[in-house]
Amino acid sequence: MGKHGLGDMTDNRERLIGICEEYNLAIGGTLFTHKDIHKQTWTSTDGRTQSQIDHIIINNKWKRSLKDVRVMRNADVGSDHYLVVAKLILKLRKAKIGKSRSKRFNVDILQDPAERAQVQCCSHKPVQHLTR
Repeated sequence: MGKHGLGDMTDNRERLIGICEEYNLAIGGTLFTHKDIHKQTWTSTDGRTQSQIDHIIINNKWKRSLKDVRVMRNADVGSDHYLVVAKLILKLRKAKIGKSRSKRFNVDILQDPAERAQVQCCSHKPVQHLTR
C-alpha cells in the first residue's frame, strides 16, 4: 500500500496487502497524490459513506510505467462504483533470444557440378552438409 491510500485498515485491505507483498505487486491507486474525491471508488446508497475499494494492481517490475491512477466520477457505468483509470507509458525493447541465429549456408559448395546436381535433385529435403 502506498502513502496515499484512503480509509482505515480493514481485514480485506490487510489481505490485499499481504497478497501484493507475497507476489511483488503494487496497488496503483495509493501511489499518487490526489484529492480524496478522486480516490473514492465507491459511494453508499445514502451518499454518506465513501471508500476506496476498487484498485488497479500492477507488478512492481512495471510500477515505473504507471504514470497516474484516478477515479472518473463523471463516467456513467450504472453502478455505485466509479470508473478507475490508469495511465501507462510502456517502453518496450526488442527481446534478446539466446543464440538462435538463422543458419548460414555455404553456397561455395554449389560451384562443384556434382554437388549442384545433388542439391537440385533433392531440394525438397534438408541438406545438412551445406550448413556452416
